[in-house]
Amino acid sequence: MAKNKGKRIATPVIQLSMSFSGPMFFDFSTNAACGQVDIHIPYCPYHEAGFFFQRHSYSESDLYACAVKHNGYTAVDRCYSIAIGGLQPATTLPTPIISAFPVGKVLATTTPTVSSRKAHSKTATAGAAIIYILSIDGLKDQRSPTGFPKCLSKRLFKLSVPMPTYLGSLYTDTLQVLPLSGTPTKTFYEHSTALRFFYEWDGNSDVVLNAPNALSRIITPPLYDELPSIADIEIRYEGLGLEDDNDPHSDARSCFASLAALAGIDWWLNYGDERTTPTSPVVPSSLPPVTRDPCDDYDQLVHLKTGADCHAPIITTGLSL
Repeated sequence: MAKNKGKRIATPVIQLSMSFSGPMFFDFSTNAACGQVDIHIPYCPYHEAGFFFQRHSYSESDLYACAVKHNGYTAVDRCYSIAIGGLQPATTLPTPIISAFPVGKVLATTTPTVSSRKAHSKTATAGAAIIYILSIDGLKDQRSPTGFPKCLSKRLFKLSVPMPTYLGSLYTDTLQVLPLSGTPTKTFYEHSTALRFFYEWDGNSDVVLNAPNALSRIITPPLYDELPSIADIEIRYEGLGLEDDNDPHSDARSCFASLAALAGIDWWLNYGDERTTPTSPVVPSSLPPVTRDPCDDYDQLVHLKTGADCHAPIITTGLSL
């Protein structure tokens, strides 16, 4: 494996985090015995992904186009993997973590069409503040002999990464997840829209992104002697900044619809604005624009308008919290 040139940090073991932003399907079960998590990213119009590691970044669409070119312009499997040098593969599920300061919320997986939202966490106490992580594991006959995802035509690409030691929620949004025939209510819950994986990593080893057609890139993040030994890699999936003033959540609804189809479910998102499907700036809705103040308090703005960063809930399988 290729090595970066230059000084290496003296401390051999540090914390490496890997952040995943955007509506993705996390499969913790299919390759768990091999110490891997498979992440399926849905196809959503005008959305692209990139791999960021502080010093540089790689466009997923460019990596795939390069792989196709090397293959004589014949399509190749759009699958990636990340190998972390000096890491012992984990074969057990990650331990959920929450922040100590400010005090964080308990993480809990839930299947909204099956179970109650109350105390659905192994560690939550009565009345505990909870961040929900959507799971399809509560649905009967959801798993098939062919595995996941259910609808490959909705997948843009797949990424396999080592099973993390710890797991945390990165961003959240307050909303309601309902089945196709569900009736909206005025009760909303905080849902995880991004995850962060944590690893104990040998800081003297490289992190390698294996792209399609056996094309690899070193994505080792920098480490600094003057700062705590921690580094981060980000996989970000987002839109082009297009915004629908008629429906601030149009992008999230649209991408979640693709994610739900990928997972083989019919869930949809309710933000309490009486809209059930995505709208488009090209074909305005007959409903009046959502009334909002762009100068509103930041905390309120986060829950009101997610915009083209498609902060829709992530979906998991094989993870029980």
